[in-house]
Amino acid sequence: MGNPSGARCLQAAATYRLAPGVIDPCTSGGARSLEVPVAEVSGASGIRSGVFRREFRRCADRGTSFGPCAAIVNTTDRAVTVRRSWLQGAYSSVIGLVGGDVQSGGSVDLRAQPFAAGSASAAVPAGSALLLAG
Repeated sequence: MGNPSGARCLQAAATYRLAPGVIDPCTSGGARSLEVPVAEVSGASGIRSGVFRREFRRCADRGTSFGPCAAIVNTTDRAVTVRRSWLQGAYSSVIGLVGGDVQSGGSVDLRAQPFAAGSASAAVPAGSALLLAG
């Protein structure tokens, strides 16, 4: 994987074609599959400041593609529950880690538990993250 690059790679969209707060995807390199880039989402849509999302069209585990995935990162001091309006893609399960992180020899469980926005499976503890698979 190369470094992400492109005309406006990872630049915030101020006045051109993307919505405010969205970052332009890269056309080549490591972030070329970026679909909904890192963005702090605001209270207008019910999303707290300090909650971030990133969605990808194609994700892989040890070189094997498994489809779309997303990460929701909660930097606040309170738990949040992911709402459907926070995501552009559809996700059916939470990605889990078994036996530690991958660098330590653990493995990825792509179906650790079912995911449904607004439910208990969509809770993100304070200072934590939730990984989702399509």
